[in-house]
Order: sequence, then C-alpha cells, then structure tokens
Amino acid sequence: MAKGPAACALRMDTVSGDLHAEGLTGQQRYITVSGDLFLAGLAGDVSTSAVSGDVTLRADAELGVHANSVSGDISVAAPSLRSVRS
Repeated sequence: MAKGPAACALRMDTVSGDLHAEGLTGQQRYITVSGDLFLAGLAGDVSTSAVSGDVTLRADAELGVHANSVSGDISVAAPSLRSVRS
C-alpha cells in the first residue's frame, strides 16, 4: 500500500493486476491490461483505460470522467459529473 497527498497528480499502470485507490482528488490516470479498476472516495478529474477488465468509480464530490474499457463494464457513481467522455 502506498500513501501520498490526496490532491497529487497520479498515473498508475498495470498488466495482469487489479488497481484499487481511495480518497484521491487530484488529476488521475489509471491504465490496466487484464485487471479491474476500483476507485472510491474520488473527486477531480479521472481518466481510466482497461482492456479485459471492469472499471468502478465512486466519488464523494464532483467528478470529471474519461473512461473506456475494451472488454468490461464501466460503473460511475458521483454526486455530480462535470464532464463525461468514453
């Protein structure tokens, strides 16, 4: 488990692994090949890309989303969405 400032800019990539993150509010980018993304307690701008994996985004504040998945589901829950792209 890694810890850092909640508002930091972050990019995480993985192959054959799941990504889990919580409580981040800065500009975020997540990429996975053959793994699921589960992100909770989000705010800010989030960009995700998954190949053969599901993307689950749970926000506590306004969210800007750019999400895509080649073979998987995308689920987003937020109090409000500033922008949505897929």
